[in-house]
Amino acid sequence: VETSARVGGGALPAHRLASTAAVVPGPANETASRLRLLAPAVATRIHDGKVLIDAAALSERDVDELIGMAADLG
Repeated sequence: VETSARVGGGALPAHRLASTAAVVPGPANETASRLRLLAPAVATRIHDGKVLIDAAALSERDVDELIGMAADLG
């Protein structure tokens, strides 16, 4: 889904960047909690009742690892 990510601190703390996020299926709070308990932990956010993993925070290696982790959650 289309989303936006915050740049962070410094001179542009409120500046937003266009981004894309993957929606993780399942009950939002339970799914987000399960992802946080993985090793390594997966940082997510809940928006409109859906668990999102923002691509702005991921490297290509992270994406490959997440795919494997998601398969293990199923």
